[in-house]
Amino acid sequence: VAVVLALCALGMTPQTSAAQAMRGSTSVVGELPARDSLERHVGILVRYGDVRVPDGYRVRTISTRPIAARGPIPAIFVVGWLSCDPVTSPGVPSDGYARLISDLVERSGYAVVRVEKPGLGDSEGPRCEDADFSTDLEAYRAAWRQLAEDSGVDQRRKVVLGLSNGGAIAPLVTGTDAVA
Repeated sequence: VAVVLALCALGMTPQTSAAQAMRGSTSVVGELPARDSLERHVGILVRYGDVRVPDGYRVRTISTRPIAARGPIPAIFVVGWLSCDPVTSPGVPSDGYARLISDLVERSGYAVVRVEKPGLGDSEGPRCEDADFSTDLEAYRAAWRQLAEDSGVDQRRKVVLGLSNGGAIAPLVTGTDAVA
């Protein structure tokens, strides 16, 4: 409900379009190999990328956008929780978080960007359980900077969605950058 209200506050509404009837597409780009099961969504381009953090290792990014989208579109940048649970959700959503992400990806009409924490899933770096707050924050910041370079994203219409502990971290990720 809060996400739908946030979208409406931006002048947007969740979209259900012909793109949802199209077959989804998943790609892996960059240097980081994909070891986990890959996500697929009908009518959605799923891109498994990576970004290098200041300490030199790479973390997995998962970005999605409707296949039918043309030109720059709004984006939702997801800042996750404290635990070492993955941000990917291949298959049928099995919990509230997975359902929320699936709905955002499939129904919002927005690009959705997630970051796999250091040491988790395909991400390099210290074991997730051993990583500290600064390690996680730098991974999110690196992905946020990468999003600022994405020509497929309307840079004036980016929102940050902090889930659980991510709600407290989100303002630190964006710093002084403008968000919608």
